[in-house]
Amino acid sequence: MARNLGLLKAICLVNAIPYDLKTKNQQNLDFIRAYKAKYNEEPTDVAALSYDSGSVIRKVAKACKNASDRKLCIQKALL
Repeated sequence: MARNLGLLKAICLVNAIPYDLKTKNQQNLDFIRAYKAKYNEEPTDVAALSYDSGSVIRKVAKACKNASDRKLCIQKALL
């Protein structure tokens, strides 16, 4: 379990701010447009928060892509 603590933190991200479909920033507008194009409906809170969690994981993986110790880099980035 301790070996996967960094990944567990990434998977169990907690967001105290509820998702608001009406937020007018470009990132949200792009997300809504892409979601509607794929699923033909507006995104739910769970869809938006899952997207955010996946974004964190992608950014960390990209930042650690060339690290000599990738596992350590990912763990430190998620702390």
